[in-house]
Amino acid sequence: FLDGPVSISPAPLTRIQNSALQPLRLLEMPGLRSASNGQVRTFLTRYYAQLVATNLANSFRGADLVHVWGLIPGSAAAIRASRMLGLPNVYTPFMHRGAWGDEPASVDTYRRADRVLALQTDEAEDYVAVGVPAERVVVSGACVPQVVQGHLPTINAWRSSKRHLVVYLGVRQPHKGVSLLLSAATLLRTPTDVAVVGPGDELPIPATPPDVNVVDVGVGSWNSQFIARADHRYIGRRT
Repeated sequence: FLDGPVSISPAPLTRIQNSALQPLRLLEMPGLRSASNGQVRTFLTRYYAQLVATNLANSFRGADLVHVWGLIPGSAAAIRASRMLGLPNVYTPFMHRGAWGDEPASVDTYRRADRVLALQTDEAEDYVAVGVPAERVVVSGACVPQVVQGHLPTINAWRSSKRHLVVYLGVRQPHKGVSLLLSAATLLRTPTDVAVVGPGDELPIPATPPDVNVVDVGVGSWNSQFIARADHRYIGRRT
């Protein structure tokens, strides 16, 4: 099928290949889950890549560059396939150190890529910390849809209030830095509204200076819904 101008197609496997991939079920066995983060998972990832790479290579013929997204084992197969054809590859793994993508099998795959793309500088530093050569790590920046314009009267009303607005948009997880943001809010010395938007547990609102408001807005969206909710719930008010 087509996603805009991009053609999306699977790399089909034969019955023999599917049968040969059955050892990967070991990764789901409760007794081997702890071991799967070490040598067992690394071995099975390489095994998967070896079996699937030929199929992917047939899809890659005629390409100038292979851009690999996501986690193992599929990414390991794509990198191996690009090398079979002598094609350069770049890899965007989306590693969250301490949460996922930093176990030995994933790191082994990162080290095999020609370039590893990080969305932010901190992520790039994490790849270097786990053993990817620094000269092969590049910060690409995040790729997100543009925010829909709207609610101009609401925005103008907020701007006329001469207050600063800080928005956190994401899941409330430690690796996302929401706790760091809340700590920083206690140090502010200018009129500021700090809004946390996204799913997760209710936040402990810290004690802040009198002219600083910290509000847990809840689940929002990328577009103008947040502006509308913020206008009613917290701008110019302490909650």
